Amino acid sequence: MKPNEVFYYADEFNISWHPTLRAMWSPKGQQVMIPTPGQPKKHYGIGGVNYHTGQTVVLIR
Repeated sequence: MKPNEVFYYADEFNISWHPTLRAMWSPKGQQVMIPTPGQPKKHYGIGGVNYHTGQTVVLIR
């Protein structure tokens, strides 16, 4: 690798403020209510880490 070349590890991600649905215990015949926002906002991004320096770069849209 040449001295001026850069190598990044990168991955994409999404951020959502909506709770994840999961199984949970509740008394028989009663449903657990979990408060949620009306319209959850979602944001998408990509991040990378410079292999040599550890510097990180994140772009969110």
